[in-house]
Amino acid sequence: MIDTGQVAPDFTLVHNETGEKVSLQQFRGHPVLLEFWIRNCSYCIKAVPELNTLNTRYGVSGLKVLAINTTDSQQAIHQFVDRHKVSYDTLNGDASVNKNYGVSAFPQIILIDKQGVILYSGDLNISVLDAMIGKSL
Repeated sequence: MIDTGQVAPDFTLVHNETGEKVSLQQFRGHPVLLEFWIRNCSYCIKAVPELNTLNTRYGVSGLKVLAINTTDSQQAIHQFVDRHKVSYDTLNGDASVNKNYGVSAFPQIILIDKQGVILYSGDLNISVLDAMIGKSL
């Protein structure tokens, strides 16, 4: 698991819906919540409604929610997004991003502030994230 207080490693992945390249750097100036997930993870499925809520609540204020899946096929990710009504952006691509963020279990949540510094790294804990996101906007 990556440590808080350090600068988040940049990455370039592919947006699952548009096929466009997306880098972390392009969101500098906005807080970013990363979720590392895989499709057959029950905790990842349970996280969707909570992440949808955070996206709805804070997206208008600048929070960017990005779900990263470097394991499953693009088709499997599309099916997951449709089936579970994911309202935030999903990215896929090079699995080195998992290593750079110290991801060893799913889901893994990383909250990054406007300057690109990691504020939180761990499980999906809505009460902690809610407070931290509110302060980081």
